[in-house]
Amino acid sequence: MIKKYSMALFLFLLIGETLTAQILGSTTGSGYYLGRQEQTELLYPVKIWGEVVRPGIYDVPLTSDIIGIISYAGGPTNMAKLTNVRLLRNERTEDGEKILIIVDIEKYIETGDKSLLPIIRPGDTIMIPPKFMKQVTDVLGPFSAILSVINVFAMTSWYLSRP
Repeated sequence: MIKKYSMALFLFLLIGETLTAQILGSTTGSGYYLGRQEQTELLYPVKIWGEVVRPGIYDVPLTSDIIGIISYAGGPTNMAKLTNVRLLRNERTEDGEKILIIVDIEKYIETGDKSLLPIIRPGDTIMIPPKFMKQVTDVLGPFSAILSVINVFAMTSWYLSRP
């Protein structure tokens, strides 16, 4: 009899904490919560940074994989390096270090092998780095503008100095 009451009290406390977190919009505890009232789908927050159309924090359905989450963010940009996507877990190893997983999305696209895609957990951060050419153009862009201005002055002075 005491066992039944103990179990009922335990379940009541567990459900009460989960419902309180859902009502207050908190993602403490398991990190999962229900969406708006018209939705009955279980959601969890994921951050996505880098070369996607709309980087940010997204509340994604429990069934989402990394491809779906990148799609929520508008998909990768033309300058996205999909062979080196980084997944930073919201957990630490026994040594206290963050867990970093490298994902090759291009290989998944070529093979269709779902085992190449890691399971996404609440609070994970997905970082899509830029291709090398994006880094080059970011560095050379201002330099190119300066050279264009110098070229305009040189051409103007050349035309003005002609007889």
